Amino acid sequence: MIITFSGLNGAGKTVTSKLLADRLGWQWHGAGMFMRQLAKKKGMTISEFDAFVKQNPDIDKELDQQISLLADKNESLVVDGRLAWYFLPSSIKIFLTASEDVRVKRVFAVGREREVYSSYEESKHLLQKRIDITRNRWMQLYGINGYDENNFDIVIDTSNHTPEDTVNEILSRIQDQL
Repeated sequence: MIITFSGLNGAGKTVTSKLLADRLGWQWHGAGMFMRQLAKKKGMTISEFDAFVKQNPDIDKELDQQISLLADKNESLVVDGRLAWYFLPSSIKIFLTASEDVRVKRVFAVGREREVYSSYEESKHLLQKRIDITRNRWMQLYGINGYDENNFDIVIDTSNHTPEDTVNEILSRIQDQL
């Protein structure tokens, strides 16, 4: 069985998906980490790298191919990747969202390496820019809107949830499938 996570920046995809994988004792894979590693190698922030990838679609296709190959592993997996649901169609597809204010505050507070924002407003602007860039990129490459909640089996607003609350909700909703 495979469970895929997608959602908006700052909604808690990575933290929640890792926690779920730990709770289930399953292997975890994260597409965002791969993208951040590539950005770091190029000396770019993740926002700069998103713009770069738009001009170099082979990077997306390489990542998407790696995600598709996970279906062949015949293992129980949790996969954090915004398009993982599309490339692993038999997965349980989870989409996490949160209010814009909550997402911006989370991202601003975390300040991942090379993603330190100088202000809340800068954080807000760059988060929206990333969403717009990726939405357009996916539409051009695959003709899909990866942020359309209708593509998912489970949609959870994490605005007022801890990651543990979100994992508990997911487990309660999929317990009959485990």
